[in-house]
Amino acid sequence: MDFTITLSNDDWDRSKGGWRCPALQIPTVKVKNVYVDGTAVDEKLYDVNTALLLIRWSQPTHPRQAAVHLQVDKALSTEELTQRWKKLAIVLPVLGSVAAALITAVFKDTPKTPSASPTTGKKDIAKIFERSNDFLATGDRQQFPSLLKQAKREAWFVGTTFYISVDQYHDVILSKLAAGVDLNFLVLSPNGDAISKVAHLLGVAEKELASDCLTGIRILGRTVEEAKAAHYPGTLQVRIIDEPVQTRLYFFDPKADEGYVYFIPQMNGTNSQTLPGFLVENSVADYHSTYFTGVLRMWNDSGTKSLEAWTAAHPELK
Repeated sequence: MDFTITLSNDDWDRSKGGWRCPALQIPTVKVKNVYVDGTAVDEKLYDVNTALLLIRWSQPTHPRQAAVHLQVDKALSTEELTQRWKKLAIVLPVLGSVAAALITAVFKDTPKTPSASPTTGKKDIAKIFERSNDFLATGDRQQFPSLLKQAKREAWFVGTTFYISVDQYHDVILSKLAAGVDLNFLVLSPNGDAISKVAHLLGVAEKELASDCLTGIRILGRTVEEAKAAHYPGTLQVRIIDEPVQTRLYFFDPKADEGYVYFIPQMNGTNSQTLPGFLVENSVADYHSTYFTGVLRMWNDSGTKSLEAWTAAHPELK
């Protein structure tokens, strides 16, 4: 069983020089990779201390966030899994979303009866992620990699940057393009007028945000070239926007009832990774078309540039 968690400054223990990682309590768990700025780092840069439930960083200055890819070798029994996460939930409630992901992965073949609204008879929100970036983890059919694999026609991604997901799921992206699925990314310009305002809205440093945006654009650029060279039937389109985006959005088959939309409403001065995200099936969320219409309007705006046009205007950033 594999899954990914995001560690940030909120998890950093200054006295011990590392990130607190309670997931290391899971029996037989191993750290497979640590990603910083969307790239797997050398194992020499970190040390995993299971006794202290800590991932130490060996350099004087630590990254403000890291994505940790974990693997559990042993299949836990129902009782063992339940007791383990009950203890974690009491001491470490922040990992409730990770526990939910693991439990869902274990019971993924168990039939479920959707809850219904007493007034409309429709299903409730498919899933709420208490920390929005937990949506990027593996191990659950209602998380990013699984939904991307399930997409049959197209997927759209709108937000400041996708530098973690486009690198971590590079092979999945190429496989969907090879299968004829069209992928579209609308991301923030790292050197436009809006970057400072967006950094303030997200509660992060402007320089760090610009670096993250540029990293994501470069990864997407390389992926576009790979797809073109392979003559995949699916198209990968990237457009750069220079205005604040108030909501982070993921659309999987937005024109189909069986598709999904995942959205993260922003809160001024707050990093979106610490905010909840909401996953809803199109068939029970009529409003998803309103969001998608707004995205198309931004996509086709005269101020929005194609990746090719933006790169040609800024060759020094390629």
